[in-house]
Amino acid sequence: MSKGKRGTRKVKNNNSKRIEEVISDDSTLMDKFFIVAAVILFLLCFYILTVYITNKNSDDTKEEEEKTVEISKDEIVLGSSLSMKGDYYVIYYNKGNDTIEEIIKNYGGELSLYKVDMSNAFNKKYATSEESNKSPSKVSEFKINGPTLIKVSNKKVVNYIEGEDEIRTILN
Repeated sequence: MSKGKRGTRKVKNNNSKRIEEVISDDSTLMDKFFIVAAVILFLLCFYILTVYITNKNSDDTKEEEEKTVEISKDEIVLGSSLSMKGDYYVIYYNKGNDTIEEIIKNYGGELSLYKVDMSNAFNKKYATSEESNKSPSKVSEFKINGPTLIKVSNKKVVNYIEGEDEIRTILN
């Protein structure tokens, strides 16, 4: 009888090993499934977040572009002084000069009037305390000393005026 019991035990042990193998195979398969599902879920969340941020940034960029266009209608950097089309005036001054700002506000002439703020970092290299260059042929030759008005025609300086009183006389 003891032999029969031993045989029974072996069968149970073999069955339990088989059951354990089946269970461990199922749990390994489930673990793999959860890992794959977690990776896919992570990538999906990352994709959605990326699309959201990209769309938000593109909306902000569009708003900034629109604001830049609005600002650049009459205020320019000195580097573009000779690049506009047609005949026009460009006035160079430090923002906060009430006299010049009043002259600009009251200007109603035919020619466009562009403003250049000489206190702007992009324009400072053209400001000088020495004598100004009254006949520049290109932007790199500009030397502005105080409030200045130039008339540009065909991308060339045709008239160069310095001083608030002289500018007021021309623009009134």
